[in-house]
Amino acid sequence: MKEKKQVKVSMSGFFLAIAIIIIAVMGYFIYKISTEKEDKENQIASLNNEISSLQSSSRELQGKIDSIANTINTTKINETSINNGNTKKYKEITNNLGEDNAFYVTEVIDNGNTYTLRGTIYTKYTLTNNEVEELFKKGTMEINHGNGVEKYNVKKIEDVYYLYSQKDNIQSYLLDKKDSNTYYILRLAQMSDVWKLTNEQREITVDANIMIENGYSDMSISTVKEYFKDFKKREAIENDYPITSYNFEFKDGKCVKIIESVVGV
Repeated sequence: MKEKKQVKVSMSGFFLAIAIIIIAVMGYFIYKISTEKEDKENQIASLNNEISSLQSSSRELQGKIDSIANTINTTKINETSINNGNTKKYKEITNNLGEDNAFYVTEVIDNGNTYTLRGTIYTKYTLTNNEVEELFKKGTMEINHGNGVEKYNVKKIEDVYYLYSQKDNIQSYLLDKKDSNTYYILRLAQMSDVWKLTNEQREITVDANIMIENGYSDMSISTVKEYFKDFKKREAIENDYPITSYNFEFKDGKCVKIIESVVGV
């Protein structure tokens, strides 16, 4: 009888152990499944965040693409406008042009409180020593007067070079030596420098109320607004008569005065 009880106890212990093992295994698998579920949920949350971030980046990128497209379209419009009308490129005037350059206004733009003056640079007609010597050897020089090219004979009288018109043999120009390597061309009738047209296009924007001053008398003429109120657009050309040109006075990087002068071309 005692042995039967011992067998029953042993069997109960065995089944209890088996049950504990099964419970432990089930607990392990339940824990593993729960952990994997949590990991999957975390991965899904992370992926959702990445998707949101990519969507945000995509919208930002699309905005940049739209901005670039708008810029390209605007550039095309501007290029079309330029090709259809104004093909000139104007370099800004930021300082006094010096005594050898003059600004001839061809267009005036009224911006309200400011005026933009656009035009062309005329420069003093100069020759180097070598050019003068070559002209003297050649014996002739051509000058464009706008209405045609005229030929002049080059003569040297007491170390001074003169240009004589081939039409009537009149002494018309003097080659005035500026320094060791430069000659100015002077028109003898007015004893004034000869200026020539360049291809240099320039512009300057000034306050509407700054003064324009006569370069010979230093007297004020009028404000920019009043001076240019009836200005008509025109072209710069070679000609045989004096033109009104301008130079500029700057202070702290800003134009504070325009100087009017007359130059012979």
